[in-house]
Amino acid sequence: MVKQYFKQAFMQFRQNRFYSILIIISTSVSIAFAMVAYMAYSLGSDDLPPEVHRSNSFYSDDAWSYRTDNQSNMNSGMCMKTAKAIADSLTSAQLVSFHTRNYPRTCQSMGGEGDRKRRRVRMVDREWWSLFQYDFLFGRPFLKEEYDAGSKVAVITERTAREVFHTDNAVGRTLLVNFIPYTICGVVRDVSSQFSIAYCEVWTNLSSTTEYEAMYGSEYVAGEIRFIVVAKDGKCEELGQEIEQRIDKFNQTLRETTFEANMRSHTDYTFYSLFEMSPMVMYFLLACIFLIIPAMSISGLVYSILSKRFSEIGIRKAYGASARSVIWQFLNENFLLTLVGGLLGVLLSFGALYLFRGWLLGVSFAYSSDLQMEWWMFFRPVVFVIAFSLCLLFNLFSALFPVWYVSGKNIVEALKD
Repeated sequence: MVKQYFKQAFMQFRQNRFYSILIIISTSVSIAFAMVAYMAYSLGSDDLPPEVHRSNSFYSDDAWSYRTDNQSNMNSGMCMKTAKAIADSLTSAQLVSFHTRNYPRTCQSMGGEGDRKRRRVRMVDREWWSLFQYDFLFGRPFLKEEYDAGSKVAVITERTAREVFHTDNAVGRTLLVNFIPYTICGVVRDVSSQFSIAYCEVWTNLSSTTEYEAMYGSEYVAGEIRFIVVAKDGKCEELGQEIEQRIDKFNQTLRETTFEANMRSHTDYTFYSLFEMSPMVMYFLLACIFLIIPAMSISGLVYSILSKRFSEIGIRKAYGASARSVIWQFLNENFLLTLVGGLLGVLLSFGALYLFRGWLLGVSFAYSSDLQMEWWMFFRPVVFVIAFSLCLLFNLFSALFPVWYVSGKNIVEALKD
């Protein structure tokens, strides 16, 4: 039966070549748009190495403090004392990591060889290396003893090692970060800038920096520290409530100051931290628009093809074929055309996502040179399952109504037409 459907679909393609090609092209473009929307969201929100805890992570986004009486003397950020009061020893947390923003710093080797330029530097604690799944090529992350002692150690990417030290293995060498010497303890594989949280070029020991102790503002609440919390056993709601309680409890210890902080999930932090609509809802609506509107247009082409087969339908029904069997046959024939268009659409979506990856993934121009996309990001089983599902939906949207209408004709009308 399947072989017969293939033969009939091929014959109809030859007899209605123009309409069939038009359907395939329209389908491929629609599927490509929907797949780009899905993959852009998927690559930015799924648990992918090195950001393997995205689904359970919360980020301290905006934090600020001000005088309670007149809301003056406002300062942004939090110091380590404030961050620990809120995030340390949370019962609903599996992991807590303290860090600073990703800052540009001048980096060069001690001997002056290699490049001297500004690189992205982030100060992190030792838990950072448990939070993210970096691929260490040489060396290791910070040790507990090094962190507790405030040792000036750093981890760099292989690209930084090659450009600064002209070698991949830079373990034991000295890197000057804003003219402060750090001993390299590890070299990791380059991280794509698409991973906005894990991406960096140099990671220094947080406890060895001035940011670790920096405190300012009313009652010395503000500073440069941020934190990431991973919920234990997926208890994200409980974790959020516990953090809110910690903030309220911390405010009770302040005399003249109020502290506020926004905790955001990974998708909110990465996509639309300034918008109320969920990014999942927005991408779903976009995918539906890309599918439904073109499908309504293509249904007219499908009807034009079917109108030439009224006599065939009449003869089949005269010999006892049911409306259900007629609908099933035409849906299968149209699905083969949709499947061809879907395969082309998937390839188009891969090309579009690769060519416009910086814009689609929200990576700024400053980081675009470090935006790498590996083949496994495209060729994941879930991508092809979604693509096949979209083909089925598109086939139903575009062909179901005209096929149902045509199959409902009685034998006399069908033969007459």
